[in-house]
Amino acid sequence: MNERFYPAVVVELSEEDGGGFAAYAPDLPGCMGDGNSPVESLSDLQDAVREWIDEAVRLEREVPAPGSALHSKNDQYRELIELVEKQDRALQSQSDIIGEQGDLLERQGRLIDELHSMTRQILDAAQSQARSRFDPWLEPRQSANRSFALAAVITNHH
Repeated sequence: MNERFYPAVVVELSEEDGGGFAAYAPDLPGCMGDGNSPVESLSDLQDAVREWIDEAVRLEREVPAPGSALHSKNDQYRELIELVEKQDRALQSQSDIIGEQGDLLERQGRLIDELHSMTRQILDAAQSQARSRFDPWLEPRQSANRSFALAAVITNHH
């Protein structure tokens, strides 16, 4: 059998977890060893790695290559970075569209303000013109003829 050298991680366990040390091989899911010292946990892990590989071969499962977990994580990080970059481009595109829409809305707002101003000018002119034409009829006069004429005009329109 070819000798493979799998990377190992050793961690110190808290007293709540029983104390001592645990070692695990990130490339081989669930493959762990433990001991009272880092060296003992690595020795126990070495036995666990052999057993893990033997069982995988017996079950005709693929045995991961040493370092494959790191390569897999690197691939996952690359994929994640690509997704984040893609999302960033999409958000920038949306931001650009919103900015363009904001510019259009601002222009529309200015046009509406101009139209409103023009409408007010037309309305003011129309009111002024109406006042100048109808003021003689609207102002109270002493003359009975004008009061009668106004009443006649109103009556004829009904």
